[in-house]
Amino acid sequence: MTQSKRKIRADDSGYKVIELTGTRPVSWEEAARSAVETASKSLRDLRVAEIKELDLKVEKEKVAAYRSRVHVSFKVKQVEWSVTSIGWTHVGAE
Repeated sequence: MTQSKRKIRADDSGYKVIELTGTRPVSWEEAARSAVETASKSLRDLRVAEIKELDLKVEKEKVAAYRSRVHVSFKVKQVEWSVTSIGWTHVGAE
């Protein structure tokens, strides 16, 4: 049986946004940096980090930690799929 193939390419201009919370005992800036550095360990093409919320962890009436809630965006890679008579097949990413 012969399979007919058709390739479909995903739009390469897409971005994904995730929310992370960084925590550090020194400052909100260090907490935000921690969140971005954590994201960079598993994600590529980070684009923008936006501080959404700052708060403090309080223990025994003292500041125990600074917390920064950060939205981080990264570019979604273009993926090529091939449509065959038996279904979709992932061809690869560029």
